[in-house]
Amino acid sequence: MNKEPRKESLLDSEDFGWIDGMEFRSRRRSGDLYAGRHKSSQLGGCTEFADHRPYHPGDPLRQMDWRLLGKSDRHFIKRFEDERTVSTMIIIDRSGSMNFGLSTRNKFDHALRAAACMARLLLSNRDPVGIASWDRSGDGLIVKPRSTPSHFESLFVDIAELPASGETFLKALVERLIPLFPQRMRVVLLSDGFMPDEEMAGVLQTLSVRGHEVILGHVLAPEELHFTFTEGTRFEDLEEEDSWRDIDPAVYREAYLQQFNQFLDQLQNQCTRLGCGYFRLLTSESAGAGLAAFLRRWNAGNFAPVLGADIK
Repeated sequence: MNKEPRKESLLDSEDFGWIDGMEFRSRRRSGDLYAGRHKSSQLGGCTEFADHRPYHPGDPLRQMDWRLLGKSDRHFIKRFEDERTVSTMIIIDRSGSMNFGLSTRNKFDHALRAAACMARLLLSNRDPVGIASWDRSGDGLIVKPRSTPSHFESLFVDIAELPASGETFLKALVERLIPLFPQRMRVVLLSDGFMPDEEMAGVLQTLSVRGHEVILGHVLAPEELHFTFTEGTRFEDLEEEDSWRDIDPAVYREAYLQQFNQFLDQLQNQCTRLGCGYFRLLTSESAGAGLAAFLRRWNAGNFAPVLGADIK
């Protein structure tokens, strides 16, 4: 397993470079969830002009500043001020399966890096962002959304020290959060989805029927996706102690891949049916690149599942 100091490596220039200057547009505008309202730079049919940002592939051409293009021969998008903003809550799965990492960093560390990229982007656009993670033993934290630049440190100072262990607590955590955030917001779930089908479907539906904008970041290791094992291997259950099995990968590969692909299709179809976003985050790819691939398509109005980083 590739280990590294988690807190010090959450946000590096390579990761954030993929999304620097981008936006995270919302399909559902809502008021801020907390006392006080502030102007937030948001695109689309809004009130008064705020500033420019560089054009990114997928941006609507109707918001291109054609006059500036004629003067400078450079492509910029107009941004406007809107008195409303959308708060984002990032929920990170801390079950034991998220601790898996063989040829790469483990999935929980990768989810933290993706969350750090997302939080930095949202805060740079003055959008409130919070974070939540819990495990079945009652160990965890909930940090409410704020939009001040200094909020970034408070989001990750404690969560970076928490381990991923035990059975999944995602459904119970979501149910605990709902009374705290009664208004509509954006909820980003970072999870490997390893839980009973009806439990993940329940999590997605519980949030979406309340009008929240729900997005699943599906965190997977390459070994899980491709089953690259070639020799006899001991497989341990990371969510249950003393549970393991020695197997010959050649015997199980075809059946495993068939079942795993069915699991992927079912999860993607659940998201599509409920109007939730879906993007895949492979631990073998840059967290920033995976997030950028999703944002380009999401911001362009394409809500089809994004299955990986389109690194060129």
